[in-house]
Amino acid sequence: MNNLLLSLLVILATLAACREKEVAVVPPQASPTRTATMSIVVTDTPTALEQLIATAERSGGRVTAARVWREDGRMRATLTVRVPSGQLTETLSAVRKVATQVEGETIAEE
Repeated sequence: MNNLLLSLLVILATLAACREKEVAVVPPQASPTRTATMSIVVTDTPTALEQLIATAERSGGRVTAARVWREDGRMRATLTVRVPSGQLTETLSAVRKVATQVEGETIAEE
């Protein structure tokens, strides 16, 4: 009971302090969303996947989807990662280094 009363008093004191001061609440600025899509060719798909996942994690990002399959005797994969927008350029540069060939690349901003 005493803990509840003490908590209630702290809440009331906090509310009273807020009434005495004007508190401005500023919503955070939404940064533009940038989306990049790359189609690359690699020599060793499993190794490239490991390198790309490590690149995303080093950039402060994460893998959100991955798919690996065989088609016409070749291993193929798609990988979706999310990285902070400030790291996008650096991440794309690292992806290019893993590729033996970049077949396509698009970057869009919303």
